[in-house]
Order: sequence, then structure tokens, then C-alpha cells
Amino acid sequence: MQAAGIERRQKTESDSELPPAEVEELEAQLMAVDFIAQFGAVRRAHEVIAESGPTPEWLGILVRGYANLSQCTQHQWSAISEVFAARSLLYAERLIEIGGDKPTATALWHRAYARALVGLHADALEDLEGVALPQVQLEPPAWVALIDPYCRWQRSELSELGEVNNALNPWALRLRFQLNANYRYSDWIYDAGVEHLQSFPTAYGVYADMAQFGHSLAATRTGSQYAPAAFARFSMVSLNALDNLPANIKDQLPTDLAKFRALAAEVNDPNPQDQFSPFPAYFGKQLVKAADDDMSPGLSWAALGTLIRDEVFVEAANYFAVSMVATEHSHAADVDNIVPTVGDHPYLPYLQSYRFNERQQPEERQQLAGEIELRDVTHRMGRICSLTWNAEVNGRKDVGRVAWQLLDRQLTAQGVIDSVYYSGPYWKPNNTGEAKAFASQLRELAPKSEIASRVQIEATPSPTAEQLEQWGNGVVRRSRCLADVGRKIRENGLS
Repeated sequence: MQAAGIERRQKTESDSELPPAEVEELEAQLMAVDFIAQFGAVRRAHEVIAESGPTPEWLGILVRGYANLSQCTQHQWSAISEVFAARSLLYAERLIEIGGDKPTATALWHRAYARALVGLHADALEDLEGVALPQVQLEPPAWVALIDPYCRWQRSELSELGEVNNALNPWALRLRFQLNANYRYSDWIYDAGVEHLQSFPTAYGVYADMAQFGHSLAATRTGSQYAPAAFARFSMVSLNALDNLPANIKDQLPTDLAKFRALAAEVNDPNPQDQFSPFPAYFGKQLVKAADDDMSPGLSWAALGTLIRDEVFVEAANYFAVSMVATEHSHAADVDNIVPTVGDHPYLPYLQSYRFNERQQPEERQQLAGEIELRDVTHRMGRICSLTWNAEVNGRKDVGRVAWQLLDRQLTAQGVIDSVYYSGPYWKPNNTGEAKAFASQLRELAPKSEIASRVQIEATPSPTAEQLEQWGNGVVRRSRCLADVGRKIRENGLS
């Protein structure tokens, strides 16, 4: 670009402070467990930085906003959560660099937050210790209190924190649910999920985790049945709250009965009485179109439109997967009613495959599988990889099998756990070496997690007292999830 005669615009750090009203508004967005609200905060920060230059305050909003976006989208069937995590970590490093040789307490707090939410718990705790070492007079922001109990896997402490500070309650409950979901125990997932969603129904990832990891009918059906209705309602409210939403889109939002009826006449809803609404997919498509006139330096409206489109798809996919449990009848009627509300999506043939019985109509299912081009595969996508296991697409054979077998563990606590517990609470390592490798990797990322000990103890036929003491690290006696460890201890005649 410089060779073409375009001069680089030098940006300097701005000294301007955030107006109090805008601080309050952005903080409210950042504390909402809602990817649409988080998008609004991040987009605003990018716009101001492009106009006036970076400040620690605006960079801090990017750090927390992208970390929150990563947490809010990790259930979607793409690598978008990893992109948001990487951005959060990068902006955290920019904050560190501003402090020079001695990072500021503010920079360390923000980096600790980013590392905690993306699953680098050991590094986050190290940053908190780095702030505690010198005599820091600065009062930490309220959200800093979330980091330590989350990284120490203290679920009850997170609940108490939310009860004491109502502003922190949305993320205190969300992080508590994340810890519960990591263990893959259905009762824990159900109880924590219901508690969270009753107060904060925009936590769409909670519905998805309940549907995928809940295992019990209560958890899976709650997650799959309620998500579409919640998203249909609250996504409209969240979009209407965004500043600078394109006028032609904002004017169509169903904010009153007349607009609702006008929009209903515009879109195709085969069954207006069910929980699936075509409104979110419609606005997702409109936001993607708005990208042509979008000159934002950060996240474009198309990015938000894609997130909405993918959310609608995942909710439909979870509904179909749960509806297949203990049933043999055709789901053709559900396909006819639901698929039109999803709109355009590259994985639409996956939803259409539920029209056919897996045993009785394998050829029809394989034909649809051959239309799917897998991209950005994650461990959350086991079902679509199963459908395309032996499919041939554009001359490539066994695309699902190859995609699944080439998956690497993401080097975060959630990434490592998802790599072995991708559908439920059961994993049996092939050998003790595999269990040891998993345990070692998880301990390095999240040293306060008990899951590493559980796996290693279960994979060892006759553990010694020394091994149990080493692996337990003092957590065996206080953890209900290690009841199986207690059984193993008794089997070996140890106290």
C-alpha cells in the first residue's frame, strides 16, 4: 500500500477519558452474558480507537469483550470462539506493552481476565500474583473478583460472589456453570443451567451445553426446547439496544404489534405456533448484507449476522439430536417446520438428514452428507462428522472421518476437556500413558482442576497410596465428583 502511494497514518495514544454515561453503558454490555451485547461493546471500542487512538480504557474493553465473546460462542460449530480468544489475548499483550518494563496492575488484571476465560487458568493466577507482589494502592475493578475463584475451580465461591455483588451475578453464574459443565455430570449441569437461565436467559451457550453434555432427559430437553424460543425473543431486544444499528434494519425490528405483523408477513414460518421463529435468521441475513456499506475498522455487521445465523443453526441441530432419543418415527414434519426458519447455512443438509431414518434410509442420508463441506471442525461437531464419516465431497473421501481424526486439542482447559469428553461424561483411555498425558496437560493449564486426578486414578488398575496422594493433591476428600476415587481407594485397602 505504501508503494502505491498510500501514507501510513500514525496513531498516538489518546489522553481522552470515557464520559461517565458511556462508561456505565459499556460496563452494562460487558456484564451481560449475551454475544450481541458483547459485540456492541467491542465494535464501539474499535470505532473510538480508530478515530482517537488507543487508551488503556478502550483496550481493556477489547480484552474483556473478546474474552466474553469467546465464552459466549464456544458452543457454535466453527472456530469463531478461538478467534475471539486469540484477539482477547493479543489486546491484553498490547495493554502490557503500554506499561513498558513494568506492567501496570490494570494491564495484569485484564490479561488475567482474558487468560481465565479462554482457559489458561495457571497463567491467570500468575498474573494475579504479579499484581499482589508490589504494594499496589489501586483498587481493583469489581470484575477482577471473578478470576481467582474461577481459576481455582471454586464453584460455591462464585455463587457467593454473585449473591454479594448483583452486578457480577451474570458472569459469576456463567463461570460456575462452565465449571459444572466441565465435569459432565448431568445433575450438576441441569441444576446450574436452570439457575442461570431463570435469571439470565440470553446465555445461549448454556442451553447448548445442557443439550450436548447434559445426558439426562431433563437437562438435554430443557436446553434443546427452550433455546429457540429464548433466542427468538431476546435477540430482538438485544439488537434494538445496539447503537448505530443500520436504520433499515432497526426500523424492521418487531418492537410493536404492527411491526411484528409486518415482519411476519415478510418471512416464511411454516408453524407460527412452535418455538422456532424465522426472525433471527432474517435479521442475520440483513446484517450480512449491510456489510457492503459498513466501514467499521473492527467487527463488521456481517460478523454479527454470521453469529446469529450460526446460533439459529446450532439450536436447530441440538433440537433434532435430542428429539431422536428413544424414537423411531420420521421427523419429516419437524424438518418441514424448522428448516425454513434457519435460512441459509452451509450445513443445512445436516438438518435435512433428520427427515430420513438412519437404518432404513441410509442412501438418502449419505446423499445429503455428500453436499456438506466441513470447515473449522471442532470437538463440538461430532454429530456432523458422524454423518459425513464416509462421505465423498469434491473428490475427497471420508471427509468426516478425516476431519475428526485430524483434530488437535486446543491448549486451553476447555479445549483439552472437550477433546475427550465431547459428548458425555464417559471416556476410557486406551492406556495409562494416554491418561497420564491428558492429566499432565490439564494440570499445566488448570492446576486446581480435579478432573486430571479423576482420569489418572480411574486409568490405573492398582494405584499406590503415594500415587493417590500425589494425584489427589488434597482435593479428594472435599470433592463429590471424586466419589469414584473413594471407591478405588477402598478397593485397594487404603484409608
